[in-house]
Amino acid sequence: MDFLKEKLGDKYDEFMELIGDVKLKIDDGSIQIPKSRFDEVNERMKKAERELANIKKEKMTDEEKLQSY
Repeated sequence: MDFLKEKLGDKYDEFMELIGDVKLKIDDGSIQIPKSRFDEVNERMKKAERELANIKKEKMTDEEKLQSY
């Protein structure tokens, strides 16, 4: 993990918190995160994007809503 600390610097702790308690596999300088963890983070991102889109729609005027269809 020294390689990651060197590359990420101040962002290392934030990165480790993001990926959680998973084992990373480092091959040829590339970092592989287990698919299950990737899917979990990806689903959380999609949910946040849907919530943001809903908030934006709620703030639209009726005319803006008609134009968006």
